[in-house]
Amino acid sequence: MLRKPSISSLFALAATVLVDLAASQPAPGIALQADSNTLEVIYGSNTVDPAGELMPRSDLLSPPTFRLPSLPNSPPGPFILLMLDSDVPRNNSRVPLLHWLSSNVTLSTTPSNSNPASLRLPPESQQEAPYRPPNPPVGDSPHAYTFLLYASPASGFSLPASVNFSDIQQRVFSSEDALVRFLGSAGIEGAAVAANYMQVRNLSVSATGTTTFPPPRATGAAGNGTTGDESGNGGNRSVEFEGSAGRRAVVLGIGGEGAFWMGVVGMAVAVGMAAVML
Repeated sequence: MLRKPSISSLFALAATVLVDLAASQPAPGIALQADSNTLEVIYGSNTVDPAGELMPRSDLLSPPTFRLPSLPNSPPGPFILLMLDSDVPRNNSRVPLLHWLSSNVTLSTTPSNSNPASLRLPPESQQEAPYRPPNPPVGDSPHAYTFLLYASPASGFSLPASVNFSDIQQRVFSSEDALVRFLGSAGIEGAAVAANYMQVRNLSVSATGTTTFPPPRATGAAGNGTTGDESGNGGNRSVEFEGSAGRRAVVLGIGGEGAFWMGVVGMAVAVGMAAVML
């Protein structure tokens, strides 16, 4: 005869599932998918945990290191690492900014829960877009910074000839659709093999008075914008890329981060009710 599971064991299982969901996702609402593998992001002695943790900007000036506790059913590498700010204000909308892009990322060992693997990145001079520390505008709401690890395309990875990421103007995309098209043009399609995200707010004192910002990103649908630096100054050259990845991935968090966590809580309640009914 089957043994009925206890209510406490069901709640423990639900909690484990919910923690895994929260820890391994890109920022809620962005139009990019990832598998359930958690990418551990480590700044000095600080680890981004839980996902979405509000991190002090002063701790993020140097690039982080990374670990992978597990990577089941995924290729051994090489990989491509991306870091994106999804919340750059442009023309009363929010658009993506590429903070980091590096191909030829390898693993120190085969990852497992008892023996996590570290990521090994090439020297900065060989990275397509070297690390740019988070620096959201003073007075703006927290920005979400997502780290995504992709398997390198079987045909190899290369940037479109027109791209020069040493120019900050070209790191800002006019919309999430433009970002997806760029990834497709570089051969990056499908879900990332691992992901994580953090939030950062600039608490510096502004000497220029009050600035009005667009509403915080809710669904990941970014309107058209113009390029410039992250502080919101300068630039008016939209950067568009044509590629094969024109479709949006399923959007996480229908109403943004709040709706995402409401869904998480709702799942926990549903599991709890099922436990009571058993």
